[in-house]
Amino acid sequence: MLKDHFPPGPEKILRARDRRKGTKILVLDDLIPASSMGSGFPRSNVLLKNLAELGYVITFFPTSDSFPYQPYTSELQQMGVEVFYGGRPLSRAS
Repeated sequence: MLKDHFPPGPEKILRARDRRKGTKILVLDDLIPASSMGSGFPRSNVLLKNLAELGYVITFFPTSDSFPYQPYTSELQQMGVEVFYGGRPLSRAS
């Protein structure tokens, strides 16, 4: 079973942490697209859903507000979207 794993090494961490097959897409937005919080978020949800249905491997990373708004976060995860939340958001350059 281990023969299918990446060999150890710090340069392989990002590739080894996600073994899902397909073209990977990283989506950055200011917060998790909660449809009730703005006019662009329903569009973002549809975009993520369509990309997931097309077989893309999606990671969503909120840059300013990482609160896991529900049920939106769970819905994205059920579609196969990896969602980062609950951590410290990225610092903004002054």
